[in-house]
Amino acid sequence: MEGDGRKRAANWSNAEEMVLIEECTKREETLFGKIKGCGALGKISKLKENGWQEVVDALNSQFITKKREIVEVKKKYHNIKQRSKEKLDQMKRPKTGGGPNQKQATGTFKEDSADKTSTIMTPTPKRQKVCKGLTQLEEENIRLDNERIKLEIEKLKQQRRNLEIEYEILCIKRNKLNE
Repeated sequence: MEGDGRKRAANWSNAEEMVLIEECTKREETLFGKIKGCGALGKISKLKENGWQEVVDALNSQFITKKREIVEVKKKYHNIKQRSKEKLDQMKRPKTGGGPNQKQATGTFKEDSADKTSTIMTPTPKRQKVCKGLTQLEEENIRLDNERIKLEIEKLKQQRRNLEIEYEILCIKRNKLNE
């Protein structure tokens, strides 16, 4: 990698990731949807490329210090999407430590002392109720996480608005000083 002459790109800040997600969400149909219509076959890639360029332009206009390219913006969005899918998958199917899947073996084991064999007993109503309660708690936890993320997004948007206002005030003051 040293011989390539390439430099490592700057790290993405949380604010940049949030803006990336917002911009991609705004243009979701263009970037990821199927485009239909007469003559669209040759224009699809151009439309999608223009959509990605709009996302890049929005990012670069808000974060002046780091200029991003289309390729790295696409890759970052793909990585964010992949991480979120993996996280959801882990919540749905937690690791069992190498044993059988929890959903497959919901019964309890009972060893018969006479012939030392194991049989699977049907889960008790109490155990079923506990499992159902855990599932509901996991769903509630995911819902609360989503609400927390939405609140963080709103907080970041408000901070951004405040910074824009402060920037405008500073520009006005600078213009008055220059006069």
